[in-house]
Amino acid sequence: MIDLTHIKNIYIVPGYTDMRKQADGLLSVLQVNFPEINLTTHNLYLFCGRSRVVIKVLEIDDTGVWVYYKRTHGDKFLWPKKMDSQLIDQRQLLWLLDGLDVIQKSAHKPQKYSY
Repeated sequence: MIDLTHIKNIYIVPGYTDMRKQADGLLSVLQVNFPEINLTTHNLYLFCGRSRVVIKVLEIDDTGVWVYYKRTHGDKFLWPKKMDSQLIDQRQLLWLLDGLDVIQKSAHKPQKYSY
């Protein structure tokens, strides 16, 4: 599993990506299709193939680029075709990896209280 303790932002790339692409190909997808996304260290970038049984996660750290790969045993990921924002939080990432939608209508929203 990915160590999320040092991750600042998690970006989901909506739509489907050619899963034959490796690190350089995935970076070029981000640079061409999403120029507003800042490619900095300690961010995750999520990609999904058309079959929705494979996810690739791109991480840029201080010394290079990591590509994580997850394939299910036939179950499909609920991948958004379009989203208002590509930025998701760690909770939504775990939902996605567990096969849930990143937008849960009935989930409790994090709240901040001061006592």
